[in-house]
This record gives sequence, C-alpha cells and structure tokens, in this order.
Amino acid sequence: MQIDFAEVSTWYQVEKGPNAYAWEILDKAFDACEKQRIEPILSFAHHFAPPDWVEGGPFNDTIVSTPDYGSLYGSAYEKLTILQKSFADFVTSVVERCKDRTSLYTFSHEWNLAWMFCSKKGTSEYDKLLKNQIKCTLLAYNIIKQHAPNARITYGLFCNYRRDSVEGRPITPLYYTVEEFPFGPSFMIRQFAETGNRDFLDLMKTTYIFYTCYTDSKDEITPIYVDARAGDAVEALYNASVNIEGKMYRYRDYIKEILVNPITISGNWCFNVKRSYSEEDQAKHLSDSIANILEAKKRGIPVTRILANLLDKNEDSSRYAFDRYLFVPEGLYRMKQRIDPLKRGPTTWAVTYGRKQAADTFQQIVSQYK
Repeated sequence: MQIDFAEVSTWYQVEKGPNAYAWEILDKAFDACEKQRIEPILSFAHHFAPPDWVEGGPFNDTIVSTPDYGSLYGSAYEKLTILQKSFADFVTSVVERCKDRTSLYTFSHEWNLAWMFCSKKGTSEYDKLLKNQIKCTLLAYNIIKQHAPNARITYGLFCNYRRDSVEGRPITPLYYTVEEFPFGPSFMIRQFAETGNRDFLDLMKTTYIFYTCYTDSKDEITPIYVDARAGDAVEALYNASVNIEGKMYRYRDYIKEILVNPITISGNWCFNVKRSYSEEDQAKHLSDSIANILEAKKRGIPVTRILANLLDKNEDSSRYAFDRYLFVPEGLYRMKQRIDPLKRGPTTWAVTYGRKQAADTFQQIVSQYK
C-alpha cells in the first residue's frame, strides 16, 4: 500500500513550518498498515507539492546556506533553495521516524507529472521547478541511503498514451508520458551522460510505474480512460532504449525491478466526466490488469510487486472538485492568486467512501500468492 495524501502530499500535510512537523496523520496510516500486515510504500510528495509556507511553491528560488548538507553530501549541497532545504529536512526527519516501519520509499505519486499543469519548457517557472526537483531527488536519495541503507528507493512514473477516438488505434507508445516528461528512463540516462553522476542510473534500479491509461483528447490530458495493458506497457518500456551521441543505452541494463500500480478509476472522478465506471467495471479492470502484468512477468520482466490503486473516494465531478484537484497539488493556486482550498474548511461537494468490489477482487488475487 502506498501512503500518500492525494489532494496535497505527505510533505505538505506533515511539515507545518521549518522543522515543525505534525506526525499524527502519518502515524495513524502506519498503524493501519501494521494492523493489516501490509508493508507500506511511503510517498513523500504527491506531484511535488511543497508546504504552503514555502514562498513561490514549487518555483521557489530563495537561496540559503546549508553547510551541514554540504559536509554530508558534497559541495553541490552547500547552498539550497528554501524549497530544497525544506524537502531535505522533511525526508531526513520522516526516514528517521519511519525506517523501522518500512523499507520502501517513493518520491511521489507521479513524480514525472509535477510540472505538467504548471508551466511549459522554455519558461522561467519550468526551469525553476525542474532545478528544484532534480536537486531534491538527488539529495533525498543520498539522505535515504545514509539513514536507511537497505531501503529500496524509487519514484512514481505516470504512464499515459493517446488513442485515436474514432479508430481506437494508439497514436503514441503505451508508455508515452514516461518518456515525454522528466524523470523517465531517457531523462535519467541523459542526466547521467551530461553530469557523470551515477545516482541518476542507480535511481532507475527500482522503477515504479503508476498505472496505464489513455486519452483521446488533443490536449493529451483529459479525459483519462483506464487500460488493462499495464504489463504490456511495462514490457515495452523495459525493452526500450535511447541513443545519446552514438551510444545506445538499453533501459533493461539499469532497471532491475519494477513496481506496477494499475489504476481502477472510481465511478465518479473529476477527470472522467465523460464516463462513469461501475463497481463491476472497476473490479474487472483490476483483475484484467493484474493478469496482463503477470503474463509480462512470465516473459521475464522483473516485476517484483503489484500495488492496487482503487480510488475508493468518489469525487464530485463539478468544476469545483476539478479546481481543487488542479490547484492544490500543483501550486497553481499561488500562480493564479487563488485562495488555498484547504484553508476554507471542509468541502461541501459530495464525497463518498466505502468498500469497493475491486478491493475484494484484489484481496482474492493476493490470497493465491500467500
């Protein structure tokens, strides 16, 4: 199970100010996992969403002196942005607190999707966000290695592709978004080629693919439809390669294990106003996705863990829910001068929770392997 807070992020929820942490909600999540005898994956920052006290959000560029990090991890970390220091302080504290309760860490649900709604290449915002995220990634990786040397570290990669709305044929590869956005294998290998820093390659060892889905829209964002070919997408990515200045880099030479999290969209979701998924649809999709992943594993793809993303919360699909989804995780409310929705108190739109048929399906499948 992935411990994460979908509207904002663990980092946002827990770090209330510099070195000020509210651990209650995280402790409660760990206690629940232990009761179910589940080892959780601790996710640090849903879509790279910093706490609201960090001025400028993901685009923060205020530099502070951080000699302690420099002495521990190298001269590149002697000065950090406030955002980078915030993330490093949080990761240090949370790993020290939780290292005896889990050995699995992921930087984010969809680490490669942080900037998509915020900015585009060539803008100052994009440059600031990417520099912050790269430095945070490398620094956090070294922090975890120091404090929990036996931990497995990864980052969630959103996997999406485009399909023709009339003929249904794929327009882009099944793993399209993984390559199009930063932090996919091609990006990490290019960073290594440019810097010589092997941390970029080591981070690929445990690769976390966060479901497969597709869109038929020209903007390549919404709506998002579920696709049960998660195993096919993982296999295609594993066997892909990139050519850099005449040298071929095969992803399979660096990816040693793959965690796959197939999505099962709930019946009422803000990104899917065009289609509602029934309980039966959700359960069947999960079952089909897992079967497809297991077939890929039989063909030699190093899948070591399958996680279930059940989306048990059915959200109101009105424009208000959509605003909440967009503006809180991405920090866009700051750019657009909107009020943080979390500070308005409880929301008024319909949200329901309950035991899903897909949860029972997943439990039945898991019981076969115990």
